Amino acid sequence: MIGGGWQGQGGFDSNTKELDYQNLIHNIRLAASVVPGLRNVNLVRSWAGFEPVMPDALPCLGCLPGHPNIWIATGARGGYSLGPAQGKLISEMVLGKALSLEGTAAFDPGRTF
Repeated sequence: MIGGGWQGQGGFDSNTKELDYQNLIHNIRLAASVVPGLRNVNLVRSWAGFEPVMPDALPCLGCLPGHPNIWIATGARGGYSLGPAQGKLISEMVLGKALSLEGTAAFDPGRTF
C-alpha cells in the first residue's frame, strides 16, 4: 500500500526534501483508524518528494498557450487525491469532450500569475 498527503520539509530553493516524521505517524494512525487491519502492518519504507505548486495554488490544466499540441496537467498538490480527477479532465479537454466539472477556466495555463 502506498499513501501520501502529508507535507514534508524542504523545497526547491534549498533542493532538500525530508520526511516530517510527526506527519508520517499521524498519517499512519489515521489510515489505521479507517482500516483497522493496518494496525499490524509494518512500515517498509517512506520517502519525500517535491510537489509542484503554482503561485496562485491552483493547478494548471489545459493546452499550453502558443503550443496547440502540448497539454499539461500539473501544479496540483495532493496528487494521489486529485490525480484521477485531473486525468479525467485533461483527457476530456484533449478529446474535445464536454467537461465533467465546471469552473475549470480557473486552471487555464495561460492565466496571469
